[in-house]
Amino acid sequence: MKDFLIWGALKAQLNNRDFEAPNYKEGDIWWVSLGENIGFEEDGKSRRYTRPILIVKGFSRQLVWGVPLSTTSRRGKYYFELKFNKTKTSVALLSQLRVLDTRRFGLHYARIDQETLEIVRERIINLLAE
Repeated sequence: MKDFLIWGALKAQLNNRDFEAPNYKEGDIWWVSLGENIGFEEDGKSRRYTRPILIVKGFSRQLVWGVPLSTTSRRGKYYFELKFNKTKTSVALLSQLRVLDTRRFGLHYARIDQETLEIVRERIINLLAE
């Protein structure tokens, strides 16, 4: 059973906290308070409702397009397997691309190389063009 009241209180704290926007880069992976979401939308986990997010595009210091990552192996046009830090493998959930305010950001986790980022972007563009 999802507890939207707890997430709502945490979301209010994130929104109202004193905050300096992080110096992220496109291709970074950050732990982000993604929240408790509806239906098949990807949820965050743990008490802060976090999940690693790949930053696909930055619009400003405060706003990005991000793709949630999962360790669950999935195949198909809506998923892309990433390898980073030489030992980590995650799956980018391309269909879950969303706009995120950097107030949701927690800790920097990793970074993917430019070539892999371009492949992810091409896969997203191809999904949008269908």
